[in-house]
Amino acid sequence: MRSKHVREILDSKPFFELNKEEIEKIQSHMEVCEDCLLAFKASKLSELLLGYKKDQIVQP
Repeated sequence: MRSKHVREILDSKPFFELNKEEIEKIQSHMEVCEDCLLAFKASKLSELLLGYKKDQIVQP
């Protein structure tokens, strides 16, 4: 998977919906591609922040 980046997988669905094969592809590719490693970290952080915000109750 050296020539194909994993951003398409990262952008396609939330992490909890990734299957084992997709996770293995992502992990393997991140070992050789710093751009995808950074994209993975950004995606993970975004998902954590969005999850945190959705649990907050906003008072009118």
